[in-house]
Amino acid sequence: MKLRDCHRAALGTASLSAMMCLLVLCSVLSGGCGKDKDASTGRGRQAADGPGSGYMDLKGWDQAKAEMKTNERIVGAFNDFFGIWSRAYEHRSFLRFREALGEAERLPGAMDEVERLVNEMKAVPGYPEISNLKECHVKMIPLLRTGAEHLRKSIEAARDGDGAAEKRHEGVYVTKYKEAMAFNRKSFAIMGDIYTRGGRTEYQKLAGVKKHDASTAASFRAAVARVLADYDGPIMKDIAALSASVDRGQWDRAAKMADEVYPRIQRSIMEAGRAEPGDLKGLWDARQELVAMVSYRLMGVTKLKEYINYAKSGKKEEAEKAKKVYRITAVSADQSRLKLKMMGY
Repeated sequence: MKLRDCHRAALGTASLSAMMCLLVLCSVLSGGCGKDKDASTGRGRQAADGPGSGYMDLKGWDQAKAEMKTNERIVGAFNDFFGIWSRAYEHRSFLRFREALGEAERLPGAMDEVERLVNEMKAVPGYPEISNLKECHVKMIPLLRTGAEHLRKSIEAARDGDGAAEKRHEGVYVTKYKEAMAFNRKSFAIMGDIYTRGGRTEYQKLAGVKKHDASTAASFRAAVARVLADYDGPIMKDIAALSASVDRGQWDRAAKMADEVYPRIQRSIMEAGRAEPGDLKGLWDARQELVAMVSYRLMGVTKLKEYINYAKSGKKEEAEKAKKVYRITAVSADQSRLKLKMMGY
């Protein structure tokens, strides 16, 4: 176990608030981490399809928010535990065995507080994500308890000069720690799903309650098809021609082409945003990728125009930076398009 791994765990949990704020802000046109069985119709991993009682149920979200407050306290308690673990390991690394053992002996009490808070977390009807999140926490607890015990024993063995025993205990706590971190990563993915779903649900307070009927999926698909027809055809053809002109160093021609394709991509973003997903998770996830795809292309054209201007003025370093970002946006747009194809679009 490397010290930086312990620090990374502590920092990862400490950054939860910032990450979740970003997820909520982006959630109006974004989606969660999970995959639906049938993204084209919105069936799959969502609570229900009934209007007012499913994926975007405001009452259910209010209950889920209350449990996520408890979850924030759980994450904070885990963060305290990882901080103690990190300090114990650091002291041991510098042969400060008394201080290391003092910290290690605090770990069981810190985990008691985690377990107490986890036991307060309640299931929410229609929100299986809450139960799945609690399950991750529950599975982490015994793993980290065992790991903490062997961390303490490894420190005692190191203090006593018993290298074989130290190595044996280290093997156990490293294994348990890694197993716990697998559930930790899963819990953060679930948190992302929950806050994304919540952000979409909260959006109804501004845009009105979202529902669906028999025509929702068909009209959504028609709207997406219009955006993709323009994107896969004329827009990508123009971007390819623009890129070729840039490669040939035809700066004036390329700049004009960039100015022409830019407003067309802007219109595609607006059209993508108008695709109405109702209260179906699968359609919301599809719209996320659609908006992301055309947005990446818009950013790419912006960076390509910057590259053209820098290249014309002889600013090689700035030009290369702009072109590097352009390449990244192109890859990201292609990835979003691939996800849409996997969803059936």
